[in-house]
Amino acid sequence: MDPTVCPSCGVKLSEAPKGCDGKGRVAGGMGAVVDWWPIKAYRECPALISSGKQYTRKGQITDEMLFGRTDTDQTRF
Repeated sequence: MDPTVCPSCGVKLSEAPKGCDGKGRVAGGMGAVVDWWPIKAYRECPALISSGKQYTRKGQITDEMLFGRTDTDQTRF
């Protein structure tokens, strides 16, 4: 494996979007600013999408975490 390219999408690390963690995601919210922040929010890395790969979301959605709602609940804000 070449250490100068992203293991997820194959883009050169020097050309990878700022904040890419090498797993196809970019940190956002307070977790991107403060490393010790316990809640992390991620979005797909644009380079991963451009490479033709698909981003798979992991974890909880905000509604589930704060209000106990799941994807199967019909009530939305």
